[in-house]
Amino acid sequence: MNATLTLTDHFRQFLAERPAISPERLAVELGMDPANLHKIIHHRRDIPRHRRGDFSRAMCKYGYTGLPSQNWPTCP
Repeated sequence: MNATLTLTDHFRQFLAERPAISPERLAVELGMDPANLHKIIHHRRDIPRHRRGDFSRAMCKYGYTGLPSQNWPTCP
């Protein structure tokens, strides 16, 4: 089965591949409440539409290359 991954799925994969990245520090970098970021990480919330660019830029900054370019902003 070839299911389409959401940005939230990619974000969770990004964190799983980079255990040294602190979710608390990432929340500060993204300018969001750490509790909301934890909800996203633990499958209780999706990334809000208005924050997708922030998340994709942060993922690119830390070397994640798995984002499909047709759906979300990609690395410069």
